[in-house]
Amino acid sequence: MHTFIHPRRLGTGAVVVVAAFALAACGSGGSSTGSAKSASTVDTAAAAANIKKLEQPIEDWPGITPIKNPVDLNGKNVMVVPLIAAVPILNGMATGAKEALEHMGAKVTICDGKASPTGVDSCLKQAQAQKYAAVITNFVAFPMDPNGFTALADSGTKILIAGDSQIAGTTYPKNIQFFDSSASLKQIGTDEADAAVADKGADANVIWLSQTDNTNTIAQGDAGEAHFKELCPSCGFDRIKYATADEDKLPSQVSAALVSHPKTNEIVLSVDSIAAQVLQGIQSAGFSGKVKLIANGSDVAGLQRVASGQESDDFGASASYDGFALANALEQALAGEAVTPAVSVTRDFTKNNIGSLKISADEYDTPNWFGSDSFKKEYWQAWGGK
Repeated sequence: MHTFIHPRRLGTGAVVVVAAFALAACGSGGSSTGSAKSASTVDTAAAAANIKKLEQPIEDWPGITPIKNPVDLNGKNVMVVPLIAAVPILNGMATGAKEALEHMGAKVTICDGKASPTGVDSCLKQAQAQKYAAVITNFVAFPMDPNGFTALADSGTKILIAGDSQIAGTTYPKNIQFFDSSASLKQIGTDEADAAVADKGADANVIWLSQTDNTNTIAQGDAGEAHFKELCPSCGFDRIKYATADEDKLPSQVSAALVSHPKTNEIVLSVDSIAAQVLQGIQSAGFSGKVKLIANGSDVAGLQRVASGQESDDFGASASYDGFALANALEQALAGEAVTPAVSVTRDFTKNNIGSLKISADEYDTPNWFGSDSFKKEYWQAWGGK
């Protein structure tokens, strides 16, 4: 869920749960067919050019607009609630936000939402009981716990809902603002489509795994499907929709989809953290060694799969950078400024660049795989610190 992403992608990610319990947790569409282009005329040049660009290190982080009237966080309690801490990108973003906010004097608690309404509600109730000044939720959709969000906001706590968007026509409590990552997640979807076509061209036959946890993750899958079909209308395409809370069903869903679509040669993952379930489904269907994965999140296991050849591409954003972006969005909200949407800052890890990296857990929470940590000082200065 990068893969936010800022989520810039987050990412992975990105990842995430039950924003809409009413949405179908799973299902798959039919293979796509097209007439705009024939298989013999599919042009992979633009897709390949984008992938080549994304393989390069990030030399310049996006510019940061200073907060006009930054709020002093010294001594104030702030909670960060990732949808589920077991997903590396979400935990990494929470850790990054904690570092950023503690540098500014805040006292920060990370509370695991556990990908469940009860888990999220427990965190929000804790923040309300202990009178936290602010709470950041990451990829937790408002419909997961509307009563909990409303009660906390009405108590005076400022809430930033990151990785989700406002639903048109819905009125929210005045102390709630959103950090929209839909644009960055859509970009991840189109980048993954580019990777699939750049790798297989007109021979691409894809199964696409798409999260239904909230509006932002749904947008990621929609954008990926639309771009893939635009690039190659004649290529095979099937989509499995699932909610994070129902990931245990993925092995059987993937296995069934492979049996139904025996020409599949690529599987696109909405986030790295579901790779184990997908690989189980691949093995069950007898497709081991026959399909390559394309994923996002760039966690340690994901990069190891790229190095071993199981994955062709793993798109990722620095969890540290994304965490600072979360903190910046909170600063904007506290200062009464408009919260600017998340920006996509992504690198694609492939066989062409993986060899130069130190793939280890201690590197994951740093920006080392992506570029320098120069953004940290820039953010602190934007918030009126050093």
